[in-house]
Amino acid sequence: MGGAAPLLLRAASPNGRWVALCQSREDTDGDGQVGFELGARGEPKGDSLTTYLVRGAGLGEPIQELLDADPTGRWLLFTAGGRVHLLDDHTGARVDLSALGADAREDTSRELPHRAFSFDAKGSTLAYLRQPPGARGGTEALVLRDLPTGREQTLAPGRGSVYRLRLSADARWLVLQVLIDDTNGNGRLDWPSPVLPLTPEGPRSRRCRAPVMSYSVHPHRGDTVFTRVIPLQFPSGNDSPHGAHHGKPPGDKAARHDARPQREDALITPFGDSLLVRGAGGELLQAWAAGARRAPRELAPAACRARLIHADPERGALVTTCDHSEDERKIQGTRQSVWLINTTPSTPIRTPLGFTLAPIHTDSEAAARPERLLAFYPGNETTLLDLDTGALHPLAVGDLVLSTFEARALVRRADELWLAEVRPAARVGEPPTKPRVEWTRLSLTVDRAAEQLHQRHLSWVSPYLIDLRRGVALATLDHLRDDEHRLDVLALTDDGRALIPSSVDARGLPVGPLSWH
Repeated sequence: MGGAAPLLLRAASPNGRWVALCQSREDTDGDGQVGFELGARGEPKGDSLTTYLVRGAGLGEPIQELLDADPTGRWLLFTAGGRVHLLDDHTGARVDLSALGADAREDTSRELPHRAFSFDAKGSTLAYLRQPPGARGGTEALVLRDLPTGREQTLAPGRGSVYRLRLSADARWLVLQVLIDDTNGNGRLDWPSPVLPLTPEGPRSRRCRAPVMSYSVHPHRGDTVFTRVIPLQFPSGNDSPHGAHHGKPPGDKAARHDARPQREDALITPFGDSLLVRGAGGELLQAWAAGARRAPRELAPAACRARLIHADPERGALVTTCDHSEDERKIQGTRQSVWLINTTPSTPIRTPLGFTLAPIHTDSEAAARPERLLAFYPGNETTLLDLDTGALHPLAVGDLVLSTFEARALVRRADELWLAEVRPAARVGEPPTKPRVEWTRLSLTVDRAAEQLHQRHLSWVSPYLIDLRRGVALATLDHLRDDEHRLDVLALTDDGRALIPSSVDARGLPVGPLSWH
């Protein structure tokens, strides 16, 4: 897949059907050579990079940008010829979303997803922003597209102009960042980051860059951004992500009746059929859509100054920090205690977990994929929290948890790999609910500075491929080498294949063509 030249991988399908890569295949800078190198911020220098979408095998189709792909890999969004296309990789069918009025404008925040398109986690729904039909008059519209059927439902975003949208992983909420008023007084609504218009020719691909630890931002620029949320299910508890699944045609007023935008400037994250928000005094609250007729309830008091570490809406579980009281701070210092909050009962249950962490000042969003086991490092110790039981399982000092899947954790101990599996008690006389950790030594010695890649239940820790679902090492990839280097794995599929380059150049860049092993 791809040409015989250095490349940057943009994305790969989890089923191995396609890859998107960036390559220089022409001498565009006139120096007599074809190739590129990376600058200090990951920016390519040399010949211009083109993005190629390779489906199956071959050199691929040149496109402007790969904007996004749903987590299943079936649906792809890309730009070509100045237009946004939605591709069904299973059937090959394409939809010109620009012809449907899709807003293709981007800003310069290249580390963020596209501002106007968002998939849910199951690849069943696409949310996108539709521009007004003319330069004057008309209003923006939010569109929910049912991907398998192609049916669309439109929603009104409310007053102002949508800067960014995001569909929650379970497609229950649409979160909007909205410009409402001209707060900087220049007579127009300005985005926080500069606009990057889409042209038919297209600029040099801005997403063809290596990952870096620093990037440019534009603080305090533009007008004030407010947060607005739209519930995409009926407050009566209907599980449909939107009304089009109940015999109501897209655009039907009854289908949109309960999808009213509401201001939630203190939003932390959607949480199932509710929202986690910050109260005026700093308390952590659980709130519902206005039509649900349920008052917000307190999950953590203001004095706690709780910060969200992890949220699992399927289990109704939260892990947060909590500040100590003045007397406790004399002993604990500035470290924060860690709480497990069970939101399922009518009165939430808060359980201190008995360890502290260095101060955390920001909230993390809910994980797209619920995780049963969470790893914490309170000092030199390592501990696993089992969200199914609320039990803590201390590991050995210095253990590093590389990945988890269901009841198993892949642990690095010195230069060896181990599997830790949480099992219910099985010995005679023990309470059946008391869990224990069963250890399996994989007898695998890894590189001191091992490369890592994780895809659902699969982990590559150079040079080994481990299946956490089965609890076994599948293979060693140490034999995959060019003349001088062992070849790094660029991507993994759900069925255990690894994407490997043909070689590595003098600058450490992978060289095509790529192949699955």
